[in-house]
Amino acid sequence: MMAVTRLPLWIGSAHVGSVLPSDVSNFASLTPYLNTAQALVLPDTQPACNALLAQWASGLHAAGRLKAWRNELLSVAQLPPSNAVLDALPSPLAQVERGVARVLGILTHAVHLVGFSSTGSIWMQQRALNKSTDPGLWDTLSGGLLSAGDSLRSGVLRETYEEAGLLEKDLLNITACGMVQQNRMVADGHILEAVWTYTATLRDCASPHNLDGEAMGFACLTRSELAALVAAKKVTQEAVLSLRMAGAL
Repeated sequence: MMAVTRLPLWIGSAHVGSVLPSDVSNFASLTPYLNTAQALVLPDTQPACNALLAQWASGLHAAGRLKAWRNELLSVAQLPPSNAVLDALPSPLAQVERGVARVLGILTHAVHLVGFSSTGSIWMQQRALNKSTDPGLWDTLSGGLLSAGDSLRSGVLRETYEEAGLLEKDLLNITACGMVQQNRMVADGHILEAVWTYTATLRDCASPHNLDGEAMGFACLTRSELAALVAAKKVTQEAVLSLRMAGAL
């Protein structure tokens, strides 16, 4: 089956994503924003753009195009060059419901914490079986998408508390390792994500325990045990990227 060409999505003069033609043509309110090059150019004033994006997201949800409605806003920003290494979060141009991110092909930002024990083993979580993405696979100690208004550090600390029940005082030497982009098409759209990795050493008295229902358990693995899980394709793609950046693989 031939792939459908996605239409570029712009906010003013900034390229921010891409969409399927059907996700535009089915909404008459978007027609005025299609230019002669068949790109969708949304207004560059945040209130107007946010309102249009919210209306569009609600329509896509009603049409059954979204895997889930998360009731959480993500920032929408200009797309960086392919494989560019960022040193800070880009300036937000708008906000949109998280559940529509892949449909719109916008850049999302994920933070991951690779947690080491004092002996150098690596703490991993096993994702809950009811997760919509990668159920049952192994993942970093904690990780997730940044919400609008999050900083990198506040995001990784929030995710670590929600997913592993750990506070900042439970973590030693929190260190940023950088980021890498991932870019791939999936059944519900386009994943374009900046994966930001942090490392920390857990205090010996710290014991990860899940609070938000998104992890079914934790294990502290040796490097050889972790490598075997990766070889068996039992670790998420994002976690493998982060583990490599952290020097755990």
